[in-house]
Amino acid sequence: AATGRRRRVRRRLCAGMAAGMTRFIALAAAVVAVAFPGCEAETDGDDVLNALVAFARQPSDETWASVPFADRVKLGLGDRLLKTRSAQELRDPAAWKLDVDLFRGGVGPFSSLDVLASHEGPLEHREGSYRRCASPSRAPPRRVSRLRRLSIQPREPASCLRWFAVDVFVDESGDIRAVTLDHWEP
Repeated sequence: AATGRRRRVRRRLCAGMAAGMTRFIALAAAVVAVAFPGCEAETDGDDVLNALVAFARQPSDETWASVPFADRVKLGLGDRLLKTRSAQELRDPAAWKLDVDLFRGGVGPFSSLDVLASHEGPLEHREGSYRRCASPSRAPPRRVSRLRRLSIQPREPASCLRWFAVDVFVDESGDIRAVTLDHWEP
C-alpha cells in the first residue's frame, strides 16, 4: 500500500514539474518576444525570399510548397499591379509572365521568376524602400503600400543596366500577397 502511494505521489510530482517547466518555457518565450521585437520578422523575411528564389531556380512541387503564397497573388511591374493569380496557378512558371511590350526601356514579356532563375551572381535581401541603382527610390503600388515590402536584388550588379528588384509584399501572417519586378531604365 505504501509503495502504491509513493508511485501516485511521484507521478503527481513529475506531472507538476512538467507543467511548471512548460509554463516557464512559455514565459521565457514571451519575454524574448517582447524584449526583442521584430527578430522573427527578419528571419521570416529571409525565409520567404529564399523559398521564392529556390522555386524560381528549381520549380517543383516541393519548392513551390515551401513558398508562403496567399490564396490570390497580384503580379506587376514597378508600381503597377497587372494580374492576379491563384497560388495554384503560380506553380506553373508560365503563369508568372506579364505580356507587356515595353517597361522602362525593356521589351516584354516580363517575369519575376525568370529574372530570379537566370541571375547567376549573389543576391541580397532588403526590407522597405531602397535606391534603384543610380536613381531615387519609387513608391510601391498603392494597393499593397501598407504591406511589408521585401526585396531581392543583385548584390553587386555590373552596371545599372543589370540592376533589378523583385519586390515581395507580405501580410502580417507572412503570406505573399503581391510580387513586382522593377529594373533601371536607360
